[in-house]
Amino acid sequence: MDINFLLILSGLLVFSGFIANLLFERTKIPDALYLIILGFILSAVGLVDVPSFVSIMGLMSSLALATIVFEAGLELDFKNLLTSFAPAISFATASFLFSAALIGGVVFFILKWDPLTSLLVGTLLGGTSTAIVVPIVHMLGFGEEEIALIGIESTTTNIYNVVFTLSIAELLLKATSTAESAVQAVFSHFSVGIVLGGIFGLFWVRGIRKLRGRKFSYMLTLSTMLILYGLTSYVGGSGAVSVLVFGLMLGNSRELTKLLHMPKVAPDRFLQIHQEITFLIRTYFFLYLGSILRLPSQMNLWYAAVLISVFALLARNMAVKLLKVPKYFSMLIPRGLSESVVAVLLIQKGIAHGNEILMLVSLVILLSNLIFGGLIRVSDFRVIKPGDHSPNHVSSKTSKSS
Repeated sequence: MDINFLLILSGLLVFSGFIANLLFERTKIPDALYLIILGFILSAVGLVDVPSFVSIMGLMSSLALATIVFEAGLELDFKNLLTSFAPAISFATASFLFSAALIGGVVFFILKWDPLTSLLVGTLLGGTSTAIVVPIVHMLGFGEEEIALIGIESTTTNIYNVVFTLSIAELLLKATSTAESAVQAVFSHFSVGIVLGGIFGLFWVRGIRKLRGRKFSYMLTLSTMLILYGLTSYVGGSGAVSVLVFGLMLGNSRELTKLLHMPKVAPDRFLQIHQEITFLIRTYFFLYLGSILRLPSQMNLWYAAVLISVFALLARNMAVKLLKVPKYFSMLIPRGLSESVVAVLLIQKGIAHGNEILMLVSLVILLSNLIFGGLIRVSDFRVIKPGDHSPNHVSSKTSKSS
């Protein structure tokens, strides 16, 4: 393909991300959905080499997740995190278990797959997508406590998705895996991520002070974040959790330096720069995700995908009622990033029905985002504009201490 055409196309795609953001403000339909559909169209008309795109899926998803979760950490407040942590884990666990059971039942009865493969699909599609949900709740003007709860909940269910799905895959492949080892792996993912994120965070809070006034200090922070994500994942922890903790410590560095009797630092400008970087990466990621989606011709997969999307909504409603969290949390059902990555891994592992699972995941990603967009559209939510603090909002954002 001509280099000049690629440059023009790349620029137009960034414009499409900006336009999708504007459309979200006007229609309340998630910008991710517009970009996914545009990516699918670009693939359909032959502007994207799908096989080469699939080969870099792991890199693209990790980069998108790392930048989005890091931004979420920068914007979290320690007090809100402590308040939200326990209910977030409880809600994540209940929502995931209900979703996995209901979705597994749909697969078993509609697609007639064996019980273990049905459960595998249930765990694969049992959580919400951090990469989609976290930016949306920011733009909808949720309060900081709600954002903290949703961020922790979605990150937790993403961990559940990966760990339990791959553990069941090992069982299907006759490898050694038990429910106990899966639970241990979940705790390991969390603990390693928290410890490494905390160590890097403490180190870098000191580093920011020494780098103050120097050029390219943000780029060093970004590179440190990427190293942390990769290192944590390499040693068996959750890269998303470690980056979340890292961002949390930088975002609360004023309080942290006061507590530890360290000189004050002012990393606020990092957030502004990182938001621009995140916008660019999110735009390309969702265009990329749309380009690799494959819609099946088998009608039974369509029936199953519709029921799975509806049952995902039902499962979250059950968790909301059980744990008495805000009822609008039940709408947050979009699937996207981790589900796609794990579905590709299942094909590579040689799991039975692997290609059908990927097509089913593609359909659920599209339908769950459509349903979510429709629910937001008909609800009374509206995006907060700068300086707007109307009581009609979900809740007003609290400002961090200066």
